[in-house]
Amino acid sequence: MACELRKGTKFSLIFTFENDLDQEDKMLLPSFLAGWTYGEDRYIKPFRLHKCEININNCLVEFQMVRKNKQLDEIKLLLIDFVGAYEVIGNPIINVRLEQKVE
Repeated sequence: MACELRKGTKFSLIFTFENDLDQEDKMLLPSFLAGWTYGEDRYIKPFRLHKCEININNCLVEFQMVRKNKQLDEIKLLLIDFVGAYEVIGNPIINVRLEQKVE
């Protein structure tokens, strides 16, 4: 499903990890996702986190787009940071699903 991003768009990402998530992940993931920024000085915050549900080996995240750059794909930038971090710590993300919320 194509997700048209613009200010106000609500969407969810579902991450499936290769291995089970531990207590540290359950504590750190919500704050990492809520505070994620990008840009030259890392000051641009394009999303507002509405929900972060963490299960054994997956994570459901619901965001709302609060700032949209027409030249960039902010979700792709988030995925580069997030997937890369879990690859480095040895728990690769093996699947990501994007769903746009319809209201």
